[in-house]
Amino acid sequence: MSMTDDDEAENRRKFAARLVTEHRRRINAQARKFRLDPQDWDDLAQTVYVRLTGVDPSTIRNPEAYLFVTTRNVLIEWAAQGTREGARIDIGDPFAAVEFRELSDTPDFGRMIDMEQLTCILHSVLGELRPKCRAVVALHFFHGMKCEEVAERLGFSIDSVKRYVKQALRHCRRRISRLHWTDADE
Repeated sequence: MSMTDDDEAENRRKFAARLVTEHRRRINAQARKFRLDPQDWDDLAQTVYVRLTGVDPSTIRNPEAYLFVTTRNVLIEWAAQGTREGARIDIGDPFAAVEFRELSDTPDFGRMIDMEQLTCILHSVLGELRPKCRAVVALHFFHGMKCEEVAERLGFSIDSVKRYVKQALRHCRRRISRLHWTDADE
């Protein structure tokens, strides 16, 4: 006996509600880590709930991990948008400051992949960097600091900062090029 669309939707809502309710304290902890204003924590939980209702629970092997990745992605997206209506985020966390400036030399890059996919991919690629390199990237690209300012702030030499920037760019180009994106219009 197959489920009707209404049954399936109800199953998804129950799944999402159970996950968000059972793990609300951990969702709030992630919000705290991203320095999200506590008055916006309910909005975060609601947004995560809505996202979870769009997923078939039977396709998720580890629901808790999926919940936390979804929560982190929402927080990153909110930070990428700056201060969105209803959400106030202090972008002190490097991953909370995701702005995508000149990610690719390809002029049509924005049409090839939507922002949500790009956010996930870039977050993942940057997460592979060593912590020092990630800190340099965050300050230089996401906070707009010059190499000299980054060096002073982190206590590194200017040459080290430049080396970290080159390593990060090389790593991002290499990892992103492996995805072999193509423009559907060509």
